[in-house]
Amino acid sequence: MKILDLHKMRHEDVKDRCHQFININWGRPLKIITGNSREMQNLVCEVINFYDLEFHVGGVSGTEGYIRIRSLDV
Repeated sequence: MKILDLHKMRHEDVKDRCHQFININWGRPLKIITGNSREMQNLVCEVINFYDLEFHVGGVSGTEGYIRIRSLDV
């Protein structure tokens, strides 16, 4: 699983970095570490929705600081 850690990344840079990460790793299961910032999670979810991908926001309760994207179709 490929992992992108967004800690210490500025919010204005998040969307571009997520687009790059998804495109470079297309076809693999992915994990994006967002921390607990709702704003950061929302920015990442916007990008994931752009690609119409299935994802799950962290943990059973959905409150952990990561987003997991299912394996992507190649």
